[in-house]
Amino acid sequence: MKFAQSSYQDIQFLVQQSLDSSFKKFMLFCDKRTICEESADYLRGLLGKELEHKILWFHTGCSEEHRVQVIDDLKAGRVWGICCTYVAGMVSQPVNQI
Repeated sequence: MKFAQSSYQDIQFLVQQSLDSSFKKFMLFCDKRTICEESADYLRGLLGKELEHKILWFHTGCSEEHRVQVIDDLKAGRVWGICCTYVAGMVSQPVNQI
């Protein structure tokens, strides 16, 4: 890491790669809900209002329906990436290929 963890600057490459060329889907795993939300907010801020919907987040505080929808959106290419906690591995719907 080049920057302080609290700055989130080390993850900006995830959005930059999407802006420079065709987007590459990603899942950023975070160990806390707050870090998950702050990471997503940071990346969304880099995209601006017109594209901020391309980055989503979820954790155990979100409903199962929301978590399944976010995974579906990622698989379908409606979003570029998600910032999530370990709960992403427990979504009831199989995640075969992202």
